[in-house]
Amino acid sequence: MAATLHVDDLLKFLETAGSKGWIKQNTASSLKTTCERVLGELDVEELVDVAKIDVDDAINRFANKNGDIGSGSLATYKSRIRSAIKMFTDAKANPTGWKPPTSRAVRVAVNGKAGTPKAGGREINSDNRENQNAPRTESTEEVADAIGRGLSYPFPLRANMTITISNIPRDLRATEVDRIAQFLKALAIGDHTS
Repeated sequence: MAATLHVDDLLKFLETAGSKGWIKQNTASSLKTTCERVLGELDVEELVDVAKIDVDDAINRFANKNGDIGSGSLATYKSRIRSAIKMFTDAKANPTGWKPPTSRAVRVAVNGKAGTPKAGGREINSDNRENQNAPRTESTEEVADAIGRGLSYPFPLRANMTITISNIPRDLRATEVDRIAQFLKALAIGDHTS
């Protein structure tokens, strides 16, 4: 089954991203509301694949229908839509390797020195950030589920090597497991027992 990039799937993804804590709930809500509001002005056939939406055109059409919205707000809407679409399409393209955005670019202070990244006017404490290299099994499963793919599991193969088994159907059968095991045996180099 091909991955679906319909606007409804984008909205569902943003809702899940907020409820699961992949991004802040307020951020997810803002992204979703903006996408609903602006993309809701598009024709039905344009909503089938969000990756093909011309965001500039969508904003212009929205602005033409809503003349009371200022250019600053329109720029914010455009940025939100682009961020939402990028996050969604990245997660769809790589559900087992996708990681939610975790930080913002370092801002430059007036004196020219690098400042602490800020979120909503508050400084972010980098000591409390999650280790970005740590395995994200629970999140990976939730991402896969949120975008309609099978499950993924890390498997410690040997010391210092963990592999990820991806796109596992939720209704995996014992006969399928046997077939996979036979396939993996055929790939093995050395260590054959007779």
